[in-house]
Amino acid sequence: MRRRGRLPRLIPSRPGDATYDLLRRIEDTAAGWELPALIVWADGDVGFSPEMAQQTAKLLVQPDGPHFVVANHYLQEDAPGEIIEQIDGFLARNP
Repeated sequence: MRRRGRLPRLIPSRPGDATYDLLRRIEDTAAGWELPALIVWADGDVGFSPEMAQQTAKLLVQPDGPHFVVANHYLQEDAPGEIIEQIDGFLARNP
């Protein structure tokens, strides 16, 4: 059985949760952002599901992704090479 840490409990999901209002403001801002945005997501994150990646993409006007990498929550540590490839590709597509 997979042991769950504190991280999932710290992610706001309803009013009254810590940082819930901040997350709502970020979502509201992202919805009006008209620049291309790269979404790189860890496929093994216990706190942020693949469905959340899809929801994030739907908020943006010009999403590039989500692109899933084999990683856990700290994807920049687990898959730095894959992330660099995604960034390089994004910059090539959006000069």
